[in-house]
Amino acid sequence: MKKFFVALLMLLTIPAFADPTIAPTATVADCDNSTLTTYSGTSNLQANWDANTIDLHWYNGATELTVPSASQSCTYDGTLTPPATIPTKTGYTFKGWTVRGLPDGYTRLEYIESSGTQYIDTGVSSYTDTFFNMEVSFPKFRSYRFFGNAKTLLGFGSSGGLFVNNTSTSLSDFVDSGLVGTKMNIRYKDGTININGTNYVCSEAREDSSHLYINARADSLSSRIASGKWYRVQIGRDTTLQRDFIPAKDSSNVVGMFDTVSQTFFTNSGTGTFIAGPAVQ
Repeated sequence: MKKFFVALLMLLTIPAFADPTIAPTATVADCDNSTLTTYSGTSNLQANWDANTIDLHWYNGATELTVPSASQSCTYDGTLTPPATIPTKTGYTFKGWTVRGLPDGYTRLEYIESSGTQYIDTGVSSYTDTFFNMEVSFPKFRSYRFFGNAKTLLGFGSSGGLFVNNTSTSLSDFVDSGLVGTKMNIRYKDGTININGTNYVCSEAREDSSHLYINARADSLSSRIASGKWYRVQIGRDTTLQRDFIPAKDSSNVVGMFDTVSQTFFTNSGTGTFIAGPAVQ
């Protein structure tokens, strides 16, 4: 197997190979598909691109608007359909839509990373109509409790199967699914959990007065806190968003999650400190 560094134009003065397939993030390329022959010449490599896709949700204050739909996916330079009904507020004129951001003094991060002792108390409890969306990645799937409280929780069992709540709902086909270390998009609503676009039936969220924890289970912290990266977390009831957490650090470089709904910065409730991911420009 030969390896070479990728360039737009490359002069091959070594034995030739089949044209390589270059991964988008590749710094080297593998060429092992043809018989080695003596060859000299020029190979032109074309850069191939896919447009980025963003998942859009529309909110009037803390309430998510569901017309035309609860969310839309839009590619860069694509088109989208704004809600049909313009939001109203007594004494105000609607000026248009804007992306929720961070106030001055905060830096948005791609993610915050936990080493296994850090967690965040979200300050909200679970109910039967609770929903949540999150983007996360974990270096392993074993004996973690990475979100929830006594009655509504997400975690991995000792065998690695993802389970939901305190019942034996276990998504056994999640074990060794190739998702270790990759970013997962996890959504839950009304007894269905969606992982990277695939739906699974699971136990429903249940009412409990204890707060939901990010990266831990509120009533059982010992040795169960996950290591991993947190890119985004949303928690709500019915169509009302209660928390919209964005990874951030403040002007003192304290790392945590900024909630754009309550305009509050939530920091580590455990020990040690979260690791800051790259700043988002």
